[in-house]
Amino acid sequence: MTLFSILISISAFLFFTTSSFSISKYLSGYKYGYIDDSVKVFIDIQFDQAYNFKDSIAPVYKDGKWGWINTDGKYIITPEFEEVFVINYKHIFATAKKNEKWGIVDDKGTFLIDPQYEYLYPLEKIQNKFMVWINQKWGVIDENGSFIIKPIYENPVYYDEEIIPVKWDGKWGYIDQTGKVLIENKFEDPKRFSEGLSAVLIGDKYGYIDTDGEIIIQPNFGAGLEFQEGLAAIVINNKYGFIDKNGDIIIDPAYHKTYYFSEGLATVQVEEDGKWGFINKKGQLVIEPKFDAASFFSEGLACAKTEKGAGFIDKTGEYIIEPNYYRCEDFQSGIAQVTKDNNYDWIKINKDGKEIAPIMALRPINVDSKRGYTDLEGNIVIEPLFDEAYQFSENLAVVGIKQSEVRWGFIDKTGSIVIKPIYSVVGQFSEGMAYFRSAENDKYGYINKEGVVVHQS
Repeated sequence: MTLFSILISISAFLFFTTSSFSISKYLSGYKYGYIDDSVKVFIDIQFDQAYNFKDSIAPVYKDGKWGWINTDGKYIITPEFEEVFVINYKHIFATAKKNEKWGIVDDKGTFLIDPQYEYLYPLEKIQNKFMVWINQKWGVIDENGSFIIKPIYENPVYYDEEIIPVKWDGKWGYIDQTGKVLIENKFEDPKRFSEGLSAVLIGDKYGYIDTDGEIIIQPNFGAGLEFQEGLAAIVINNKYGFIDKNGDIIIDPAYHKTYYFSEGLATVQVEEDGKWGFINKKGQLVIEPKFDAASFFSEGLACAKTEKGAGFIDKTGEYIIEPNYYRCEDFQSGIAQVTKDNNYDWIKINKDGKEIAPIMALRPINVDSKRGYTDLEGNIVIEPLFDEAYQFSENLAVVGIKQSEVRWGFIDKTGSIVIKPIYSVVGQFSEGMAYFRSAENDKYGYINKEGVVVHQS
């Protein structure tokens, strides 16, 4: 039987999805339960947090501990773990914390790797490798608990690099993904390798080494950044310039700040607290310093900010997308994320500046214990008249009006009640339908956006 979880909480949580299972938000009781595909409550609302079902098993959180339940709602594993992170890779179900130590468990809750680590982190890009912290040192284990990289390092071991900077005995060197030492620990403050070179601190100056650890560019600089497009930013006498891979100065140190080249241009700040512009690889200012902040060019556009706001410029320095935003990120595959205020309510736009996926157009607010909505500029759009109010989904929002108990209904973006508050439980709209439970007869089912019952049990 297909199960759908009811999430009756507005707190954030981690979960995974499958083609057969999903979690839907519901806004009463602040607890989790499960319903089946006939909308019948299958497992009573009782959990503080919950994952989706996977292979008939779901981790649930109750009374401060995590355990597993089956599709009958019975505990396979009684809650005993302080934290879990579900992986579901081969025989590994999750990393789990017990008695303040982390280990790896299977779907029966049996520890495949005993809880012994102060920290155990599944590597994001490599499913069967785990970064661990034990006895105040970092290393990497495989799925069987065997050390690939022994825990002897003083820094987290970022395994996604082919040449990994690590620190032992107070100095930095480099290892490969088997733990083999490639470059002995004799440097300070290493950067990652880029285009075959890495900046390192030798004494009180930065130079560059190759992948054999040989000094290719002598330590003559107050700072050294990564190579990009054949050039790297360096500092001489507190000013930034650029060198090539021979260490020759290509662009004289004349700037207060810069980063690296992208699409042939680099953003520069000429004077401290001054404006930002762009130079080419000859050191010529091709876009005059007129921006309060500027990012890198990506797909022909760069985010640039003035007192009016942030927008996107082309390589002539002209705004192609007007500065109507608070912040913006680089374009990737024709899409960029922007916000209209400082609250990280991201909106996706295309290169025409058209919003293609606004994450949230209206925000609930609380004024004198009543709830209403503002736009992203903070202007009140819907007066605070409701006892409860939640985010919009498919242009409708759940609101609660307290009678003897809170009753739930829906409003549109003008604040008009489009579905009367007569329900004891409702869920947000998804694909044109929302879950409900009647306050009158305790029946439950789904309604459409006109409030018409389309399924009831």
